[in-house]
Amino acid sequence: MGGAPGYWGMAEQEYRERADLWPLDPDGELINWTVIESLEGLENIREIAAVPGIGVLWPGAGTLRGVFSATGSDGQRVLDEEAWEQAIQKVLSACQELRETPAEGSVRLVDWSADTIENLARLPELKEFAKTLPDARAVMVLPALVKAGFFLGAEGGSGVLIARRADGSWGYPAFYTLGAASIGIQFGIQDTETVLVIRNDGALRSIIKNQGKFGADLGVTAGFYGAGLEASTTTNLRLDVLAFTNAKVGVFAGASLEGAVLARRRDMNEAFYAKGATPEKIVLEGLYKNPQADRLRSVLGRF
Repeated sequence: MGGAPGYWGMAEQEYRERADLWPLDPDGELINWTVIESLEGLENIREIAAVPGIGVLWPGAGTLRGVFSATGSDGQRVLDEEAWEQAIQKVLSACQELRETPAEGSVRLVDWSADTIENLARLPELKEFAKTLPDARAVMVLPALVKAGFFLGAEGGSGVLIARRADGSWGYPAFYTLGAASIGIQFGIQDTETVLVIRNDGALRSIIKNQGKFGADLGVTAGFYGAGLEASTTTNLRLDVLAFTNAKVGVFAGASLEGAVLARRRDMNEAFYAKGATPEKIVLEGLYKNPQADRLRSVLGRF
C-alpha cells in the first residue's frame, strides 16, 4: 500500500475500504498482479511464482529497472541493458516453469494471433483495422492483453511481432511481452485482443533494437482505436503505431494506457526456431523459418 493513502489524501482505513474491489462487484473476479521491484524479489522469483493465487508476475519497469541503472559522468542515468534483459528473462522463466513449456506456448500464441487478426477484421466497430493492414510495415499481435486495477492499473500479455518482407509477403514472427502500469481512478478487469499496426520502418527498427517504453525509451508514438476500450487518437497521421483493441471480457473504466513497455521473449524465440534466434535475425534478416507460422502469414496475406 505504501504512500498510496497520502497520495489520494485519504486516511489508511478509508483507502482500504475504497480500494477493496469486492464490494463493487460481489460476483466479479479479482486478479493478483505482483510486481517484482527488488533484487531480493528477483532472487526468490521461483518461490514467489509458486505462491497460490498469483495471477501475474511482472518485472517492475520503474523500481527494478532502476536497480540496473547508474549515474554517468554527465549526470545522466545509464541502464545496464544486459542485466535488465537477464532480469526480465528470469521472471519470464519462472512463470513458464509453472505453466506450459516455451515450445508449447509459442505454437499456441502463433495460432491464437491468427485468430485475433481474423476476429478484429470482422468487427464493424473496427472497420479501420483492415484498411490499415495493406500499408502496414509490421504488426504486433497480443491475443490476450489483460488489464486490471483500482487506483493503480496494470496491463500485460505476450504476443508476436511480424513484418513484411521486401517482396511484400509476410515474414516470420518474433515473440514479445508487453506490460504497462498507470495511476488513476479506475476499476474493473478486462481481457482484450490487441493488434499494434506499425506504420514505418523506423518504428519497427526501434522496437526491435530497444526494450523500453513507448514515447520515451523507444521514441515511438502510439494511438489507440478501441471497441469499448481506449479513446481513439488515430486521426493523427504522424503516429508511428496504431493500437486496435477489442474487449473480450469486461468493461474497463478509467485512465488511458501509459508507459507501455516491450520485452523480448527469448525463451519462446529460441524454442520456436533455434538457439540464438533474436527478433533482429528473425524479423529483419529473415534467417529463420517455421511452417507452424504459415497460417498466421496466410491470414495477414489476405489484406
